[in-house]
Amino acid sequence: MKRSIIVLIFPFLLYSCEKFEDYNPVIDTGPEPTNLVTPEKAEKITNVIYNTLNSNELIGIQVSIRDRLNESWNASFGATDLKQRNKLENQHILRIGSVTKIFTATLLLKLIQLNYLQPDQYLSEFYPDIKEIKGVTIKDLLNHSSGIADVFSIPSIFIASSNFPDKLWNPNHLAKVCMEKKLQFSPGSEHAYSNTNFIILGLVAEKATGKKVSELFSEYIIEPNNLTNTSLVPYMNTSPNLINGYVHNYALSLKEWYPTVPENTSWATVGFTAGAMTSNSTDLSTFTYRLFSGEILWDASLKLMTTFSDDYGLGLKKIKVNDHYSWGHEGEITGFESITAYNPDTGIVISICCNTTPFKIQELLNKIDAEL
Repeated sequence: MKRSIIVLIFPFLLYSCEKFEDYNPVIDTGPEPTNLVTPEKAEKITNVIYNTLNSNELIGIQVSIRDRLNESWNASFGATDLKQRNKLENQHILRIGSVTKIFTATLLLKLIQLNYLQPDQYLSEFYPDIKEIKGVTIKDLLNHSSGIADVFSIPSIFIASSNFPDKLWNPNHLAKVCMEKKLQFSPGSEHAYSNTNFIILGLVAEKATGKKVSELFSEYIIEPNNLTNTSLVPYMNTSPNLINGYVHNYALSLKEWYPTVPENTSWATVGFTAGAMTSNSTDLSTFTYRLFSGEILWDASLKLMTTFSDDYGLGLKKIKVNDHYSWGHEGEITGFESITAYNPDTGIVISICCNTTPFKIQELLNKIDAEL
């Protein structure tokens, strides 16, 4: 009994010794200025980010700001590690959590363009033996109006993901467990955010094409748009530039700083096509810019994607940014926060990645937007 207590307490004491050290603002030549991000604005944004790092005890932040002319200002602040020994760089890669959903929705709309699928096609065509999903369509999955329960509403799955970092979840099993539950409401009648919707969409893409979803992402999204820092992990190669993420005072851990390391497969495989993407802020702003400038989808597909109901589009959300709305998505996966937002009035894209949670990343989005 005494030995087990020592074993439990020792790691807590060990990790409690890790203290966050404040960063001092470093105003150097930095990224090249653009027509939008002038040197004066860059200095203000830099100060905003260093203040955010210190006040929230964050390890590192990446930012990419892209304007209507596709000029970008890309910058990284802080470190990749808790001891702050290694500087965070623009080429480093982070997990982006639910921002994955924009990629998945874009892929599904690509497949609809190619007549593999239809928006009003019933999910039961792919799962004829599951009676509970009667009436659910592909579009219902895309805009969170299916009524299917969220995989993270099942406590055992959430807890196991935390405690068994090497676990490989089977997305087919996760989807089946959730689809066999009674729907929360009639399909199309309400909206309720559910990661399961986008896990199912990845599986439907595979069923419709006969290809692995990792191959589909490469063929239709990643390679055509030169997103060299973007991947679906662990279903595609894991880049050596993928860094650790950290959770401060994680409720399910005795550690003061709970790490999610590149080798962790549990969080990624439980997220699958709802949350397993890795990327960086530069790739995110590139993808977001190309998507909303009409370079990836047909006009009709983009219009369908950006038709909002209760602030839900297809794989998108309306994001309130100061005095306007942007289109995009926020993502959180243990140890990482991200957001990408496109202002349809100005054409400006702001993409942010962070390797620490908890963090109200939208507050930083608002502050950066205010300086532009």
